[in-house]
Amino acid sequence: SSRRRHTRYISVTGVQTCALPISTHAPYAMLRAGYGFEAREMLTEAVVSGPISDTLGARLAFYRSDVQGYFKNPLHSRYALGVPTQDQLDIFGPLPRASSSRAPDETVTAMRATLKFEPTDAFTLRLKGNWLRQRGTDSFAQGQLFNCPAGVASPFNLGNVAGIDDCKIDKYGTAVGRNTTETEGGDPSYGDGTPYAKLDLILVSGAMDYKLGNGLLLSSNTSYYTTKLREGDVQTSSPYPLLGSTVRNVRKDFQQELRLTTDFDSPLNGMAGVYYQDGHYTAHPNAYIPAFGIGVIPTPYYQVDSRTYAVFGQLTLDMFDKKFQLSAGGRYTDEKKDLAAQIFANRTPIDQLFASNSVHSKKFSPELTASWRPNTRTNVFATYKKGVKSGGFAIVSVLPANIVGYDLSFKDETAEGFEGGVKTVLMDGQLRFDLTAYRYKYSNFQVTVFDPTVSTTGVKNAAAVRIYGVQLNTNFSPSSIPGFNLGFALNYGHARYLNYLAGCYVGQTQADGCIYSANGSIVGPGGIGTSQDLSGHALSAAPDWSGNLNANYEFEATSGGTRVGLSASATYQSNFEVLYNQPPGSRQAKSVNVD
Repeated sequence: SSRRRHTRYISVTGVQTCALPISTHAPYAMLRAGYGFEAREMLTEAVVSGPISDTLGARLAFYRSDVQGYFKNPLHSRYALGVPTQDQLDIFGPLPRASSSRAPDETVTAMRATLKFEPTDAFTLRLKGNWLRQRGTDSFAQGQLFNCPAGVASPFNLGNVAGIDDCKIDKYGTAVGRNTTETEGGDPSYGDGTPYAKLDLILVSGAMDYKLGNGLLLSSNTSYYTTKLREGDVQTSSPYPLLGSTVRNVRKDFQQELRLTTDFDSPLNGMAGVYYQDGHYTAHPNAYIPAFGIGVIPTPYYQVDSRTYAVFGQLTLDMFDKKFQLSAGGRYTDEKKDLAAQIFANRTPIDQLFASNSVHSKKFSPELTASWRPNTRTNVFATYKKGVKSGGFAIVSVLPANIVGYDLSFKDETAEGFEGGVKTVLMDGQLRFDLTAYRYKYSNFQVTVFDPTVSTTGVKNAAAVRIYGVQLNTNFSPSSIPGFNLGFALNYGHARYLNYLAGCYVGQTQADGCIYSANGSIVGPGGIGTSQDLSGHALSAAPDWSGNLNANYEFEATSGGTRVGLSASATYQSNFEVLYNQPPGSRQAKSVNVD
């Protein structure tokens, strides 16, 4: 069976989530509440801000979401329909009922505190602290099984029970029951066997702007980020825990950036800066197979240390009475990531080395922009850009028995291309019109691939991609109707793999195109293919057409200053692929969302 994991794209609520005032010069308070009917979600937001003194202001924001879930768990509401076999009863025992009737059943609570200090016109300091706590169902409860040629979900998966999952994309999610318990798996992180996800996040940052005089501005941005994730999953997405697991991830990052910007009364100005990052990431998965007497299986403990140095700068030259501007810039990045790992068998560590335990890249990313302003309301521009997405290591839960020569690393992904267009304001400022065209090519494109030797997925440099398109944005605010705005956006994007050898989907045969081995050679008749050629296919989550039409009207309802705002919008997307290996039935149909 194939499996599709869903993302919550929209939540239908009685309110809009919009940008909140950030000024701390005057007292401000806000309380907002909403309810999402499809997900049975309660939303609460609150903000209090204002001055503490003439030079110090503060702001405190609170957010809470309590959602029961937009999917029903068939193991909870229809569990009596499935009957385990005697073999399953002998191995696993009675069929467990799901602990939660819906998914994702989770609660998110977050707070942000801000202090703004302005002792003089030349100095500004902003301090922020962010805290988030999430508790709820595991990620495997937020998907669906579909495309089941045998009529039942994964008939060769011993943990599945026929008759529970309908293998349709509907309101019923994956039938996930209990996980392995602490007693079975020999690890306290399993708990009582209830699947769960726990996420804790803290981010503190400080931003400083200091005017040195003579057109010089010094800016500093410092931040520290830490996140902790603990999750217990039934990774086979089945009522019985054929493969139960837990994972504990911790990440800590420190970042520092300094920038010097000029604002001279001259045609030439610029910006220069330096950047430093130091990061530490640990991951400890645990896996347990209750069948066949296998029990606890060896799992790796990972530690990835990273550090980044970068220097960047930009020069801007104004010519011909500032009607023509030429800007050139670049960023040089030196980034290194080191991997250390231990293999745990029965909770006993065994040191192991992979084929590559270090990823080190030195890249230069240039940018060149030319713009022409024939008047104060029109800008015609063209830009060349080259960017880099850094490489790293694919952290997988299960490794082959012999890891000598096994490579978890993947290289940098690069993108290079052009974009250009025109931005203009017409009709005395009533109409804004932006038209942009773009074309980029990606090399060493980082994609998810399936490794049949260990039955896990990871990130590899497996594709080349070309993307081009045109984007239109307009906004009309007629002066004859104060407070009214009509917006329209349309994008055509052609995103295709130039070459991509993807893993086969579950159940794919040679007749369906599964004719390649993992190294790209064609398997002979009767052989078992593990890869398919998706060259020329569209990228995942990349519709060719998308657009939005929106209208907003705000007016004063009473002489006392009470204002009423009305809004409506419609968003369109053409069909697109959802999963990386593009199995039948996974394509998202074209849709229109109305708000």
